[in-house]
Parts: sequence; C-alpha cells; structure tokens
Amino acid sequence: MVPEFNDVCFTGKIGEYYLVNTQFGVHLIEILNKKGNAKSVKYAVINRKVTPSENTETEIYTLAAKFLNEAKNRDFKTAINNNNLSSRNANGINKMDYNIAGIGDNREIIKWIYGNESNIGSLKMFETTNQFIVAMLSNITEEGYQNIDDIYAEVEFKLRKKTKGKIITDQILKLNTESIEKIASSLDLEIKSLANYKITSSNLPGIGLEPEVSGKIFGLDKNTLSYPITGNNGVFVFYIDNDFPPTSDDVASVQSRLQNNLQVRTERESFDALKDNSYIFDNRFQFY
Repeated sequence: MVPEFNDVCFTGKIGEYYLVNTQFGVHLIEILNKKGNAKSVKYAVINRKVTPSENTETEIYTLAAKFLNEAKNRDFKTAINNNNLSSRNANGINKMDYNIAGIGDNREIIKWIYGNESNIGSLKMFETTNQFIVAMLSNITEEGYQNIDDIYAEVEFKLRKKTKGKIITDQILKLNTESIEKIASSLDLEIKSLANYKITSSNLPGIGLEPEVSGKIFGLDKNTLSYPITGNNGVFVFYIDNDFPPTSDDVASVQSRLQNNLQVRTERESFDALKDNSYIFDNRFQFY
C-alpha cells in the first residue's frame, strides 16, 4: 500500500470513515477490523570481538617474563606467592596427549616435557592465542612400578574403605540375626526398598554406581538375608522378599554389552601384545 493509505489503515479507529488522497485518486476508507495492532520494537544483536591491544599484550608478556626470571632465580612457589598468582597441576601427561587439564589443546608444552633438554625443575614460557603460560616440569614418572609417594593417597583411600567395610561387616555379623529389621534398629539405620530392579542396572537409586553389589543381588534366593557386601559407597545387606526375574530383553542387553566389551578388549590387548613383542620405539611425539 502507498504511505497515505497505509497510515490511515493502521492508525485509524474501527468503525470510522476516512477520506484519503493518493497518487491513484480519492479513497473512502472504512476501518472494519484490525489484527496484530500491538506496538512492536525492532532490535538487533551486535557481536563485537574484544581483543587485547598491542600495548596490553606487551604488558602481559613483560609480567610473564618477569615471573619466569624470578622463578628461575628463586623458587617457583615463592614466585607464585610474591606475585599473588595460583598454580595449576596437571598429572599423568602422556607423550601423545594433546590436552592439558586447565589449559586445553597444547602439544608444544607436551613436546617440551618429553624433550631431551627438559629435566625436573625445568621452566619455560609458552604463548597461546589468549594467554602466556609459564610451565615447570615438577616430576617425571619412570616406566615400571609407581613410586609409593605418588600413589600414597590413592592406596590410603582404598585401605581406609576396606578397613571401614570390615569393621561394619563385623558389627553386623556379631548381631547373629536373620532379621534385617533388627540389624537396622541395632545400628540405627534406615531400611530402603528396591523395586523393579533390573539385571542391567549398575546403579543403586540414591546411592551411586555399585556394579558388584547389583550383580550379587541377582544371585540371592528369595526370602534370604544376604551376607554384608562392601561396595563403593558403603556396606549393604539385602533381604530378598520378591524375585526380579530378568526378561529376554534384559539378558540380550547384558550379552550385547559383554560382547562389545570383550571385542574392544581383544583388539586392545592383541595390539599391546604385538607391541610388547616388538622392538619398536614410538618417537611420534617429537614431530606431532
């Protein structure tokens, strides 16, 4: 529509008559109805990439270089504290890794770690697209058995869990009862029901991953109290008051999962066996 005609149609009142002159003649307009006459606002989203200026990059580079020199002349941790910085630890970095925890994709640092000139305590500064990184090689794990200091926390956690499991198991067995209610009341515990549980499940609702516990549940007979089972998240006792018969779909699902796992394991272990019996030195990390 021409502007004069358009203005009357959208601004006029319903039921009113309007006389309009346009380039096409004289028009008598009656406004019968309007739809979608609500006011609207036009808006646009403008994306602007904010990048540091050359002066900013120079300033940050100067700070990073200053920190590197201080770390070399004094101590890495001392330099961190003096400059109010925080460090990030990345453990278990392998030769062919591409990502470093907290940093992302950075092959240059990994190649430097495994380079001939790098030793424990070596320091170097790296520049990425958006940051400067001062890296220090703090430890080297040799092939073979791990150093006890490196796995102390992991071993301690597992031993504590095993010891706690034995203590709780002994407490349950000392009650010498076949009643799950008596066990719960004696140890001030809550009995929880487990309904519609499937053989394909590995998680206990509200508890977490417990594949070993889940497997033992389906090995129990009806109307029997289980022996205390130490799992990932606690010690469990079950009383089976109803059967959980697996369906054909459940069995097929378990069979398929086990078959896929076995296939992956076969391929991986076959390849590892070939490597173990071959005199091949993998030096790809020096070039990629």
